[in-house]
Amino acid sequence: MFNKTKRLTESAMLLAVAVVLELCSKMFIPELPFGGQITLVSMLPVVLISYRHGVRWGLTAGFAYALIEMAIGTKTVAAAFQPGYFGDGVLLLNALAMCLLDYLLANIDGFRYESCSSGGSLKDYWNLLKNRGQVNNVSGTLGNATFLMNVGVFGLFILGYYNLVGATFNGVTFGLIFCMLACCNSGSHPGNVWPIMVGYVASSFVFGWISKLTGGDFTGAINAQAIVVGLCYANGLSPIADKYGWFWGFLGAILHYCMVTTVPSLHGGFCLYNGGFTAALVCLLMVPALERMLKTKEEKRALKAK
Repeated sequence: MFNKTKRLTESAMLLAVAVVLELCSKMFIPELPFGGQITLVSMLPVVLISYRHGVRWGLTAGFAYALIEMAIGTKTVAAAFQPGYFGDGVLLLNALAMCLLDYLLANIDGFRYESCSSGGSLKDYWNLLKNRGQVNNVSGTLGNATFLMNVGVFGLFILGYYNLVGATFNGVTFGLIFCMLACCNSGSHPGNVWPIMVGYVASSFVFGWISKLTGGDFTGAINAQAIVVGLCYANGLSPIADKYGWFWGFLGAILHYCMVTTVPSLHGGFCLYNGGFTAALVCLLMVPALERMLKTKEEKRALKAK
């Protein structure tokens, strides 16, 4: 009984701290156009509740905090149910979805660090980035927490790349980001994808320069939609960089860049998975030669250990 009372009291105090941080944020940080706001680590106390008392208690505390958030944000919640907020008329489904995503789900932090299995430290993730061989199953090898960390870091890495090259953020681009993130557990991460990105950028600049010299019509700009799509599927060449080194990933990206907009002439546009099909062709060209002529990183390491 004492432990339950202590847990309840501690959780209530931490929720109170979270609310105070939320209110301080509203005082000092400007509100965004649609009512959102950057808060002063107001979720940290809620995360601490989950960390100290487990997943179930953390879910309960997160749900309670979500209800408090909805009460504090009554103005925004009420406005969502008014005509004109989502266009013509009251779109009840959209309003309910906003409440679910912006308040309830966004504030439930019951998933705690220890429940992710044995992995999850920054050291584990650094080992993934610096790994000298291919990791086919990140969650099975390094733990679920390392896999989730890879989703976050790799997602930011992709967003950073698309911002740097000036890609248009439309529905296709966001779909590509999620497509690349789908490979996170299969071994794709910033450490083996950066050579592919660099290869694409280098190819675009070199062929653009050649096109300018010859007076040609260059359509392969690095931020062109076709090239942005091509890079997403060139992500499938990351095992080559993992097994044989960054240079071969870089070279594979150049081949992919050169082929991805011309391969449709082989299938007449009927293969909607053209970028992946092109990646398969690049692998058919490169992998047999690499297996015949080179040793993998693991094989080189084994030879040095003898």
